[in-house]
Amino acid sequence: MEKKWVYSGLVLLVVLVSGLFYMGHIKEEEGIRIEAEDSSKPVDDKKSDLDTVNKIYIHLYGAVKNPDVYEVREDARLFEIIEIAGGLLEDAAKGSVNLARKVVDGEQIYVAFEGDEQSAYAIDILQGKVSLNQGTKEQLMTLTGIGEVRAKAIINHRTQKGPFEKIEDIMLVEGIKKAMFEKIKDDIGL
Repeated sequence: MEKKWVYSGLVLLVVLVSGLFYMGHIKEEEGIRIEAEDSSKPVDDKKSDLDTVNKIYIHLYGAVKNPDVYEVREDARLFEIIEIAGGLLEDAAKGSVNLARKVVDGEQIYVAFEGDEQSAYAIDILQGKVSLNQGTKEQLMTLTGIGEVRAKAIINHRTQKGPFEKIEDIMLVEGIKKAMFEKIKDDIGL
């Protein structure tokens, strides 16, 4: 009879330990879920709807409700970051930025107010120039002497080292020397 109690006690202990382990496992999974939900916050702990895989940081300012530095996933689009920032102000110049473009790590993005002077980027677009900091691979490939390999090198350079500060900085990209710069300098902007 005493063996039955010992055996029953062991079975009950195993069931309890298994139950506690299972409950702890659920709690751990819930903690992971909660952490994943909260993992894409702006640096200032403001809420964000973006899930982050590889995180980048963007400084958004100007005519937005909550200008700040935001932590977002690396393939985020500007309109998503503006949503996280609470949206545009009523007096924002909505055409001053390309809302559909992907953002680059370390980038500072200014959303102009109505009546502001146009940004250098907007002026370059109006003048038909290709932006070194925001041009797509296809847009960069429209430049004389810039094929797919050099276009990717330009994008990699700005992604890894930050935006170009002046058009001459394109000569810092491997494979682009002064002679090539002279051919394209009138067709590029920041």
